[in-house]
Amino acid sequence: MIDDDQIYCYLAKTTLEKTNLINEIKFFPNGLAAINYFKEIQDKGGVKPEIIFLDLAMPIMDGWEFLEEFEKLHDSFRENINLFIVSSSISPADIQRAATFNFVKNYLVKPITAEKTINCIKEISKE
Repeated sequence: MIDDDQIYCYLAKTTLEKTNLINEIKFFPNGLAAINYFKEIQDKGGVKPEIIFLDLAMPIMDGWEFLEEFEKLHDSFRENINLFIVSSSISPADIQRAATFNFVKNYLVKPITAEKTINCIKEISKE
């Protein structure tokens, strides 16, 4: 989960844990911390995330900047990572812009609920 709102992250963690579908949750307060972590995994090896929940509005590196940097990672690294945008923005422009990134699976409006999480898992398990 890439989101700077600590209260939201706590609530999301609680919600995600209740689904019993998630084994481990890592949190990053901004896109830069996350992209640096992913670059390290790409270069040195490690376990890739199966799912990324990305907020758009964050300091240091926002979600849009993260998406641009994530797109630069090797295709083989991005493969099998399911990225969902989770934002409080309901702007059609944001939703359309998110759709321009072919690796974004879906655009979800906050708050993320257990039902939305289960639907995400079902969506990726069909593929």
